[in-house]
Amino acid sequence: MINLKYIFCSLGFIFENIRKIIDFSLKEYKTFQINKHGSKALWIGPKTIIRNPNNIHIGLNTYVSSGLLLAGERSKIIIGENCLLSNDIHIRTDYHLYKDSQSTILEQGHGEKSIEIGDDVWIGHGVQIMPGVKVGMGAVLAAGSVVTKNVPDFSVVAGVPARVIKFRSTPLDVNNNALE
Repeated sequence: MINLKYIFCSLGFIFENIRKIIDFSLKEYKTFQINKHGSKALWIGPKTIIRNPNNIHIGLNTYVSSGLLLAGERSKIIIGENCLLSNDIHIRTDYHLYKDSQSTILEQGHGEKSIEIGDDVWIGHGVQIMPGVKVGMGAVLAAGSVVTKNVPDFSVVAGVPARVIKFRSTPLDVNNNALE
């Protein structure tokens, strides 16, 4: 049997979030500023979906092509300067709780952990960055990767789950730079 109360609550949630996205888009979304050097200060593509924009901080000269930037009510997404975020990325700070087998997953609610992305990071097409991850400066996240752990500075990660496959520059001790 279909629970109409649940459907109407869900529709209300959807419409409220659409209204927030539209309000945000009319004010700031799909715009960029030109800084004193003539370069883009920030560019967010028209197909990017943003939730809780007050909890999302994006550095100068950063390009977000399309995807999801979904910050929770109590967590943040921090993206550094000079970053490239490709199409269909998924960066989300909240997650479902599920460990109690005596309750449904829906009843257990969700948790939140902030995500930090350093300066000069390239995030490839379709990458998913999970809650609580810190991506180091100069890192490259290969297309289709699912990043579940912290990424060291200047590393290149790929796979599901993502693992370090090489470094952009040769560190003194590679063993100390594995995913945490």
